[in-house]
Amino acid sequence: MKAILNRFFGFSLENSLSDNNRPSGIGEKIIITGSIIFALGMPWSHVFGYIGAGIAFMGAVVSPGFLRFGRNEKTIIILLLSFFAWGIILSLTVAIRPSNGLNTVFAYFAHWLIPLMIGLWMPSRCRTFILYLWMFSLIILGFVSFLAFAGFFDAPRFSREGMLMGLHNHIQLAALLLLGFNIIYGLFLTPGLSKRRYLLVGIVGALFLVLFILTGSRGWWVAGFISICGMTIHHILSNRSRKTALILTAVGILFALSIVALSPQVRARINRTGFNDPNIIHRRNMAVMAREVIKENPVFGIGPGQTPYAKEYYDRMEKMDLPQETGYLHKKHFHNIYFQITAEFGLPGMVLFMFILIMGFVVLISAGLKSPGNHNSGIIYGVIWSFVALAVAELFDCLLRGPAVAMEYFWIMGVCARLGQGMIKAEQ
Repeated sequence: MKAILNRFFGFSLENSLSDNNRPSGIGEKIIITGSIIFALGMPWSHVFGYIGAGIAFMGAVVSPGFLRFGRNEKTIIILLLSFFAWGIILSLTVAIRPSNGLNTVFAYFAHWLIPLMIGLWMPSRCRTFILYLWMFSLIILGFVSFLAFAGFFDAPRFSREGMLMGLHNHIQLAALLLLGFNIIYGLFLTPGLSKRRYLLVGIVGALFLVLFILTGSRGWWVAGFISICGMTIHHILSNRSRKTALILTAVGILFALSIVALSPQVRARINRTGFNDPNIIHRRNMAVMAREVIKENPVFGIGPGQTPYAKEYYDRMEKMDLPQETGYLHKKHFHNIYFQITAEFGLPGMVLFMFILIMGFVVLISAGLKSPGNHNSGIIYGVIWSFVALAVAELFDCLLRGPAVAMEYFWIMGVCARLGQGMIKAEQ
């Protein structure tokens, strides 16, 4: 009990403890084992993510100083805990079905906070290696999906309807592939890589880009375009790799246009885009319903996880002749995470959620500033701009409800939060 209390007060009062000063032992080995399982298995199934996270958590319990984080890291953890506490209160007081509300809050907890802390706990000397293991596993998944897409074998779970699925859905796979591509692009724009590494990074980046385009996720195409342009402009203005960024911009545009020209499935997705597209109509109608919910329940919302049971609003949509893709008892979200949080958690929940997003960027940007110009900074900048893409894409979907995408994005945030720490200590 004394050790537990000491760890709690260490979390509350002390500043960050460097991994280089952290005693190694069985706990650290368990954390590394769990992290490897998470990295290799999570792209294929969230079950491996749960297993890996559970093992890493057990390692953290027996590892000294496992609750000692920096100020920014503590802040985002406190914000997350506040969000979950508010959700529990609403589940017990507002929700029509409290059990569903509590399950929803627990899902957010398991898909946001736990992966974040697993990333923070990972020892500095193996963070980059384990991150590369995740990227390797993801690109294998994408390549297998491409083989199904190309007709080498029939597997609807990997590819169907002219889109890559990767054992998820095409939107989730697009989110993961863009994260992988942006990390590779950030590395490519980092000065000092050898020619051999430039070649390797270029090949892997091109493969990620092809797979990303073939997912057919139009929302993530838009988000990806914004994030890639943002990263390119940032590197040009900061003169990290101005010439390389300009060349890659031209090459990347020509490469992407070639993929579109060679893929009739991609062209079909582009051609069907318009105001008459059923997907756009359904999202627009769900936005109308979300605004109705928020207007009538601005402070407390309808409770976490209560969207499927809001029969009054589904009936209202039917009277307004605004068709839904699925309706009462079937529709789980509004295809917009900002509407989703506000409708279910009320405006206070939305404020907490926005602070969580903002603090996530603060954590990542702070990590980037701690490792200027080195290899780690390329990874971190790629992750920063991937979170920009996520913030944009969540206007069209609710991927942060998890587990796929949410667990990996928060895990990588934790990995990057302290990625530069070991480098700084080594240089000193």
